[in-house]
Amino acid sequence: MLQFLAEAVALTLIGALFGMALGMGIGQFLDRLGLLQILFSWKIFFHSLLASGAIGIVFGLKPARQAAGLLSSADIRGLRQKKGLSQQALADALEVGIASIKRWESGTIQSKSMDTLLRTLLDEHPCDAHTGHRDFSIPRIRLVLDTFAKHLGRPLLKKDDRMLYAAKYLWYADMVAFRDLGRSMTGATYAALPMGPQLNNYRDLVDEILQADPRSAEPLASAEVAIIAAIARIFPSNKAVFDAAHRETIWQRCATGAMIPYTEAARLAELAKAGACD
Repeated sequence: MLQFLAEAVALTLIGALFGMALGMGIGQFLDRLGLLQILFSWKIFFHSLLASGAIGIVFGLKPARQAAGLLSSADIRGLRQKKGLSQQALADALEVGIASIKRWESGTIQSKSMDTLLRTLLDEHPCDAHTGHRDFSIPRIRLVLDTFAKHLGRPLLKKDDRMLYAAKYLWYADMVAFRDLGRSMTGATYAALPMGPQLNNYRDLVDEILQADPRSAEPLASAEVAIIAAIARIFPSNKAVFDAAHRETIWQRCATGAMIPYTEAARLAELAKAGACD
């Protein structure tokens, strides 16, 4: 994206230099004919370059956003209004300041991770078979993983983590909650990847999860805590949950990269074999 924007600025500056050179050339020709007197000003020269650079930035923002696959300011504003959210409500949901929302809707380019969160929260149908009939909540993901850590006696989240094992515990918790309680715990979506069921867009979400405040999440119900405790009991090690997830037919039958629908939760087999959460 920055490369695209830099190219737009470079093109406008080249155009400005070419235009000034052409103007000076024509001016010098007319001056020699005695038709026009040309006076060169460095101040005007640099002001022209600054103006051209500004034009490149302004008109390069939208195509740069599109090239990077990011929501445009108009997209963000339109989706927010369609959801009936105020700028403050959206800021609260994302746990950012309202100034950030105003900047994004005014043209400032958001980060890739924030764009992922915006898409998740502003999706036209956020509560469906892929989210387990719950709004997506990063603080609740952090809360669920912290609760797993207490029952397992070890942390699941680490900096620069790929969530190779944490995502499996999270997947089981969400799926079982949907099956037994009618909706997931976190509203997360899961993709069928070669490494097993994985939190969708996990690369963009890991840092956000690490920085999230679990105290801001909706507290876990006693039934949800019981599900987490049962999963931690049956899968006490990372290898156990990793291997079990790979044996689940609902992951095996999905094409690589496809979303795993919560409606398949009734087909979970590994927990049933162990007599847990059944």
